[in-house]
Amino acid sequence: DEALKLLHAKEEKAQSANIGQAGYELQNLYDLAQIIAQAALIRTESRGGHFRSDFPAPDPGWRKHILIQQSKFEVAE
Repeated sequence: DEALKLLHAKEEKAQSANIGQAGYELQNLYDLAQIIAQAALIRTESRGGHFRSDFPAPDPGWRKHILIQQSKFEVAE
């Protein structure tokens, strides 16, 4: 949650700069970073490069993908 708040604050600052093509590319990077952070919060396990200290072990129940669409999050079965 803390990472998402930080990303949101930086995103708002970047939006106010209005710097053309570089600004659009930066916005895309912020969008992607937020998606990755939100997916990491949903996944309650550690696997590969994704490590959570509150869920340190892999969970066989999480052998699935997280699908994200326009403000909608779901776990694919």
